[in-house]
Amino acid sequence: MSDSEIKLQPYFCNCQLLVKVARRNLTNLGLGDTGTIVEVVNHELTPRLIEMGFFPGKQVRTLFKAPFGGPVAFDLLGSIVSLRIDEAKLIIIEK
Repeated sequence: MSDSEIKLQPYFCNCQLLVKVARRNLTNLGLGDTGTIVEVVNHELTPRLIEMGFFPGKQVRTLFKAPFGGPVAFDLLGSIVSLRIDEAKLIIIEK
């Protein structure tokens, strides 16, 4: 194995790590930030979240975060929707 191959392996691993970090959930959005939903994690609440409008391709904006881990309010399709932190973690977004 040559030195150039050894040096490329850590770089390749870093790229994989960056791809994983790019996928975030709704709780990672800051106030006023907008993201696009890419996935709703399979869970017993998934059907209800989809009925509320949280499905892939929709844009979501964070409006308010309650202190001490309380609910988070989002602008979704022109409506204000509030979710618990555990529920918001089920929705994967891209910024």
